[in-house]
Amino acid sequence: MGTGYATRNDSSNNIADGNVINAADFDGEFDAIVSAFGTGGHTHDGTAGEGGAIEKVGPSQQFQADSLSFYPTASSLDLGKSGNKFDNIFVDNIGADATFVTTSKAIFRNSDIYIHSGADNHLDLVADGEIHLTAPTVLITSGMDISANLAVGTDVTIGDDLSLTSDAAKINFGANSEIVLTHVHNDGLTASGASGFNLHLQTTHDSIEADDVLGKIQFSAPSEASTGDSQLVGAEIMAQAENTFSSSVNATRLLFRTGSSEAATTKMTLSSAGLLTVSGGVAPASADC
Repeated sequence: MGTGYATRNDSSNNIADGNVINAADFDGEFDAIVSAFGTGGHTHDGTAGEGGAIEKVGPSQQFQADSLSFYPTASSLDLGKSGNKFDNIFVDNIGADATFVTTSKAIFRNSDIYIHSGADNHLDLVADGEIHLTAPTVLITSGMDISANLAVGTDVTIGDDLSLTSDAAKINFGANSEIVLTHVHNDGLTASGASGFNLHLQTTHDSIEADDVLGKIQFSAPSEASTGDSQLVGAEIMAQAENTFSSSVNATRLLFRTGSSEAATTKMTLSSAGLLTVSGGVAPASADC
């Protein structure tokens, strides 16, 4: 509490009707007032001699306070001005929802980065560069069909797992969704295409030499509880270069590998010339089997 003014400095009561007022009497009273409102401070906290607590402020008393809040006495008042802004806002706790009942934008840095709700049931999150969602888990909890209502006009990078948690979930590819991967409960995936589904395995190496792998399909049981050999690759089909590739060479063999208490090893080979080698024997591609 600041310096009070509860006690009169004119102890002789010269400043009263019918009495002689000396200059010193006035000087003492004004010195006390200066002390109370000047360097000594004055709080107006309702204490005797301090004056009543100030509840309304502003040229038109447009701001009001009580023991729990500070608020405008009427609507349509701004906090800050275009040329006189607050630098920082520190809030320990927001005890209720922050509600925005306007169609105006919440703009960050420049007019190309903002959050906007122009109508009910509609929210725009806009950036002229990138939008980052950084969290251990990001949930989209809409009850709608996401494939029909979530439109992304550019690349999406996901740094970890992507889960489609409904049975018979689909992933559609192409402008007309002509390629579709469909989940089959407890079975696998159904791959379909408008002209029959084509699974094309490629390598990204730009210089293929003999024995380089172009692609392979492996079969294993990595969750087998017995561990050891049971978790190794049990079978494999692999395409392998026979020679160094060039503009006129793409000689490739197919290796068929199976496991027998081991990681799968080659048991049959189909060469680029069409010769089939099975367990050490050679048979021409045209032979009856």
